[in-house]
Amino acid sequence: MMDMITRKEGISELYVISSLVDDQLFGSEINRKAGSLPDVLKDITEKLARQMKKTLSNLKVKNEEVDTMFDQLIEQSDDRLILVSSICHTISNLFQKRECWDDSMQTVWNNLIDNYPDYFSENDSALSRASLLQISNISKIKEVLKSVRNKKDEILAKKLDEYIESKKRCLSDYLESLIKIADQQIKMIEEGDSATINEQKTALEKIEKIGSNTINDEYIELIESMEIEVESKLIGVIQSEFQKYRNEIDNAERQKIEEWTTGWWIWEKLHSREVTTVKAGAVRNFLENLITDIEYKISEESNKFYNEWRKKLSSELLKSLRSKIDDEYIDDYILRNAIKTIFNKTEKPKIEFDNELPEELNCSGTLEGESAEDFLSEARDYLTKTKKKCLKAIKKYGINLVTELRSIVPSDTLFSSIREQILNLEEQIRHRAASIDSYKRFIDKIRDLLNE
Repeated sequence: MMDMITRKEGISELYVISSLVDDQLFGSEINRKAGSLPDVLKDITEKLARQMKKTLSNLKVKNEEVDTMFDQLIEQSDDRLILVSSICHTISNLFQKRECWDDSMQTVWNNLIDNYPDYFSENDSALSRASLLQISNISKIKEVLKSVRNKKDEILAKKLDEYIESKKRCLSDYLESLIKIADQQIKMIEEGDSATINEQKTALEKIEKIGSNTINDEYIELIESMEIEVESKLIGVIQSEFQKYRNEIDNAERQKIEEWTTGWWIWEKLHSREVTTVKAGAVRNFLENLITDIEYKISEESNKFYNEWRKKLSSELLKSLRSKIDDEYIDDYILRNAIKTIFNKTEKPKIEFDNELPEELNCSGTLEGESAEDFLSEARDYLTKTKKKCLKAIKKYGINLVTELRSIVPSDTLFSSIREQILNLEEQIRHRAASIDSYKRFIDKIRDLLNE
């Protein structure tokens, strides 16, 4: 099971529970420690901790995906290994009810009395129960669980604080942008007059007649080039990610030499063959994360590309509009707001991938021989099929995005927005004092919110 744990699982605390410690109390340890129960338990802990440290260090070397996950177990092996015995815990709970004991409990009890007479006695229940609890180690388990819960609460509280601070910053930035918009509106109202408004209306009629086709054609050209670019970029992400996961599968495949003999005496013959092995849990683990990783990478890349394309489109449309009309007639602020309405009318499609591992990949542990080869073949086949599905989803996304953008006639949206802004400004100039006062009160309320 250890090969299934990686840093991606979000695990921050690891302990190893060594059960059935009662089976290890009887042997050479007793003689070496003169029947001292605490010394024997300490010796067993140190011995198992050394074995655990060696095993996990080797596992870390052989499995890169483990990363630093086991470092705390390796570096704090003595503190993170807990010896327990459920049967000793049960004996303690049923100490006064011998009739409820089964044969295994009676055998363990007899061995404890014989081998550790200073700690277990038929005549001293208090001493015996205290020693049983020491072996069962339930108090240590409770202590660890309490510590982990406290750390969990601390981590959740810290994450919540960070989340709240992040939202506060976003809200603060948004409120600051509202203040800038209100200030801009006040400036336009203060500087505007009916003559300026009439000039803007005339300029709008002129540009709408001569510029609509130019804007629409330029918009279509940018969409067509965008369709090719977005598919190319996202397909590049798919190719890169799937190659990475194919390499992970290749790296999980190991070869070992298996030897055996036939015949006997002078006819004895040594045979050997190369056997494929694979840690199935590790492979299954990163395949389960495959779609989540790809969805994140694709979403990140598509959002980045779409935002860059929006900036490019805004710049090109603004440049085109400015070539038809001087900024003395229509303010940049009005034009930029009008361009934003084009994007506000679009709904960017989502990219979704199916992720269902086949039953054949529901394995863990180390597989060998034919089982390993079948598992690896199934894993590679799953990768190939999933890659085809992802590429198909990318193609569908590109088509849906272009269809959505083509459904808009940019000139209609653009000039309608400009006209609406000019009419609103005209109305605000007509009631100049009240409009400015309204915006100033709005700014004061926003600043009050920022100061809270």
